[in-house]
Amino acid sequence: MSTRLMPRWLPHLSVRAPATVLPSVLLAHALSAGMAQAEKPRRVTLAYYGYNAIEPGARLGYEAVFFTRGIQELFIAGGIGFHSGPSVGYSVLTQLELGYRATAPFGLFFDGRLGIGYINWSRPAQTGSGSLAGVVINEESNTSLLNPTALAGLGWDWQRTRRWGVSLFVLGGPSGRYDFAGTFAVGGVLLAGLGYHFGAMRESRAPMPVSAVPPAEAPTFPDDPGAQAPGRPLGPAEPAPFEPTTQPPVPVSPLAPTLPADVPQLPPPPTVPYTPRPGGA
Repeated sequence: MSTRLMPRWLPHLSVRAPATVLPSVLLAHALSAGMAQAEKPRRVTLAYYGYNAIEPGARLGYEAVFFTRGIQELFIAGGIGFHSGPSVGYSVLTQLELGYRATAPFGLFFDGRLGIGYINWSRPAQTGSGSLAGVVINEESNTSLLNPTALAGLGWDWQRTRRWGVSLFVLGGPSGRYDFAGTFAVGGVLLAGLGYHFGAMRESRAPMPVSAVPPAEAPTFPDDPGAQAPGRPLGPAEPAPFEPTTQPPVPVSPLAPTLPADVPQLPPPPTVPYTPRPGGA
């Protein structure tokens, strides 16, 4: 028999839905967010996930940065994983997180994130021992739990210094488990692992210039035996020689005579002899 502790507003979902359908939906949402921001850093993480630090597990995650300013960035992260327990059985989890990261120029960074997710807790049947041998104490059950988390920690990013694209991080914080029946338990989570960067913090490159225009060449006239060989071609890399814009003066022909040729010439003006005045100076 299975124990189903689901909210009244989700009567149509089975207890296994969060562990099967929701992980794929959340991870696909994170992937699509990362693809839409291809120019921003994107990371894939693989980490040890320890509930109460001693119940081991693992988590695979994807982080997509949607805002950057200087050394600060905001990102959305999705992850799926599992861990043993608590106490008995195992838990399959899926999480969606909103995070903040500040990275120093030499590689040390602070990481803080708030998350929400689902846990499917599977517990095997338990039988008694000794005088209770063969008696079923607890039946096999699957319980769906709401899982809020708050994690913070430090890490080292070699992408900043050596362009290796690898980071190391250790996070920790509280993890809640709510069974939708009024029971809320709080445990601790230790998350330690590696991250691999895709297209993160790469130096921007200037766009390549437009390909050079081939140099101009003078046309050849094979049918003209008197054509001269073309001179040195002039291309865009070498300016054309300067040509003056002024035109040479146009020769002006003398004015044609306006009178007919048969008109007689006028006589010269009369001359008057000069007679000195008597007693004059």
